Amino acid sequence: MSLREEQLEKTEYKGEVTRQRLLAEAIELFAKHGFAETSFQMIADRCGLSQSAVLYHFRSKRVLIEEVIGAVTAHNHHYVDRHMQPTDTGVQRLNKFALYNVAWGADHRSHIQVLLLLYYYAYIDEHFETLHFKFLDIAKNRILGHVLAAQREGDIRKDLDAKRITDILFDIKLAVLTEAIEAHDRKSAVREYSKKWHTLLGQFLTSADIIKTLKIDDK
Repeated sequence: MSLREEQLEKTEYKGEVTRQRLLAEAIELFAKHGFAETSFQMIADRCGLSQSAVLYHFRSKRVLIEEVIGAVTAHNHHYVDRHMQPTDTGVQRLNKFALYNVAWGADHRSHIQVLLLLYYYAYIDEHFETLHFKFLDIAKNRILGHVLAAQREGDIRKDLDAKRITDILFDIKLAVLTEAIEAHDRKSAVREYSKKWHTLLGQFLTSADIIKTLKIDDK
C-alpha cells in the first residue's frame, strides 16, 4: 500500500468514526428533544464540531433521521441476533426474539424513544409514514420467519394463520417496548413481559409443556 493510500484509508476511517459519533449524539438528542426541536447546531455542540461538519455527513435533517432509524434498527438486530444459536428451534428463537427485544429496550431507552417518535410522525408526515411502514415490515418479517419455522417443527399449530399470529405477537411486543422505558431495570422489564408473552404465546402452541422449556440467559 502506498503512502497516499494509507493516508486515504486513515481519512476514511476518521470520517466514519465521526459519522458514528454524530449518529450516537443525534439519537440521544432526538430522544430528549424530538425531531423538530433538535438542530444540527445542537448535535455539533455535543460533538465539539462545527455545524458544517454535521452537514458534510448528513445533507439534511431528513437524511439524518433516516440514518438514525437505520442505526437504531441495526443495533437492535445485532443485540437480539447475537443471542440466537444454530441449534435453537423456531419457537426458541421466537421467544429469544421477544424477550431480548425487551431487554434491549430497557438497556437502550433512547433508542425506543426514537422509534416512538417515528410512530408519532408517521401520522402527520408521508415521508415518516414510509419509513415507519418499512420498519414495520422488517420487524414483522423477522417474527414471521420464526413463526413459520415453529409451525414446520410442530410447536405452533398449523391450522392457525402464520401472518395473523405474527400481527398479534408484534402488537404486544410494540406495547411492551413502550413499558420498558419506564421499567426500573432490565431484569424487571423482562420478568414482567415474560408473563404476558408466555400467556399469549401459549395460545398458539401445540402443547402447554413447550412453555416450560423457554428460558433466556438474562445477564
